Amino acid sequence: SRDKNDRLSFANDNALEKDIFLNQGEKELRCNHNSINRERNQDKHLQMCSLTES
Repeated sequence: SRDKNDRLSFANDNALEKDIFLNQGEKELRCNHNSINRERNQDKHLQMCSLTES
């Protein structure tokens, strides 16, 4: 029973890590996209990218 629980929590950790990884990638994509428009809207770009770092 304990082994089953360990395996379950391991699966949950994995899913969580995948979620975090996907969200991180999404934020970076958004920052890259914003950097294209940086000249027009530098402040907003800097705000969004600083969120990624924290």
